[in-house]
Amino acid sequence: MVGALIVIAFLLVAVLGPLLVTADPTSGDILNRLKFPSREHPFGTDGLGRDLFIRIVHGARLSALIGFLAVVAAGSIGVTLGALAGFFGGWLDMVIGRVVDTLLAFPGILLAILVLAVLGPGITSVIIAVGIFGIPTYARVMRGTVMSVSRQDYVEAATALGVRPMSVLAKHVMKNSWAPILVLSSLNFGNAVLTASALSFLGVGVQPPAPEWGAIIAEGRNYLRSAPHITTITGVVVFVTVLGFNLVGDGLRDAMDPRT
Repeated sequence: MVGALIVIAFLLVAVLGPLLVTADPTSGDILNRLKFPSREHPFGTDGLGRDLFIRIVHGARLSALIGFLAVVAAGSIGVTLGALAGFFGGWLDMVIGRVVDTLLAFPGILLAILVLAVLGPGITSVIIAVGIFGIPTYARVMRGTVMSVSRQDYVEAATALGVRPMSVLAKHVMKNSWAPILVLSSLNFGNAVLTASALSFLGVGVQPPAPEWGAIIAEGRNYLRSAPHITTITGVVVFVTVLGFNLVGDGLRDAMDPRT
């Protein structure tokens, strides 16, 4: 429930925040640079005098957009590959398995950086990079789930009655294989937000002056001694958001576990 409250708050800020906080997150007042949190600036200001609260609110929409599209892209491709490999097996399973193993051979963040090196920095490139980063996990989980469901009696009965394999997969197997995917999607959403922030922090993701959380933390590194609130507050926001999605994922896993 705590995780659900955090996720709901994050989504509300991402959807409604920029509509309510209409100030430009890229404009600043150099005379008010590096101000600590106050009534006028609840989260303080950065090195260019930009209000940190406004930038974090607008950055929530960027993080939500990247997380949602990356999870949808990774889930669509990974679930499809895993379902085909687990249901049909044979040479198809071997080919898909080798592709997934190849992706898993790369450390995730290095694979994302490699994709960005080819595509160049930007929001679209980050979404593609983070999406590719998540495909192997979906494929592995879906393959194991489909293999387990395919052994159930109702699947064997449908096959014995002459139902086409693709219909069996779509109508009987897939409908009973979504529980672990929902849990994984919740966990991967938080991971996508964290990965996107890490890529922007390294300078290969979303570029300044866009108010992306990782980019804000990177900009604040130069002022760790004089204005530590820039990195501290933004880092806490990232931490709490990712923690919320992880807690929701753990809760969903417990709620959907038939053994409990």
